[in-house]
Amino acid sequence: MRWWVASCLMATLASQAHAGDLSCWGSPDVLTADRTCVPLTAAFLSSLRVATRDDVQRAMGVDGEQDESGELTFTSNYIGGGPGAGTVQVKFGDGGNVRAIDASVVGQNKARELRFLWTSSEDGVGCSDFPGSPQACNP
Repeated sequence: MRWWVASCLMATLASQAHAGDLSCWGSPDVLTADRTCVPLTAAFLSSLRVATRDDVQRAMGVDGEQDESGELTFTSNYIGGGPGAGTVQVKFGDGGNVRAIDASVVGQNKARELRFLWTSSEDGVGCSDFPGSPQACNP
């Protein structure tokens, strides 16, 4: 009986982890640990700059795909691939907080790709192609 209850709980938690994803991906067959429906905006990406791994995963609504270095990659299909959709790679420092963000996002009317690059290094390296950014990545 305990095994059955534990199995049901795990299935429920797994379905909740991808609950928001189906709305923009269209089919449960394409859902993976890195696919999300979160809109990738300048404000959202900026908010990740002080986040922990758990904070990032919670904000994205999925675990992300982790490579051998511990970097997480997320792919958003927000509005079926329209503005706000894209890919985000997040690197973490020794303290567990975000140390670098590299995002490529679909712009308005799919006109061009918007980049968002940030690193926590002392020189504050970063740029953004989002409207209103003082430092463009692709001028």
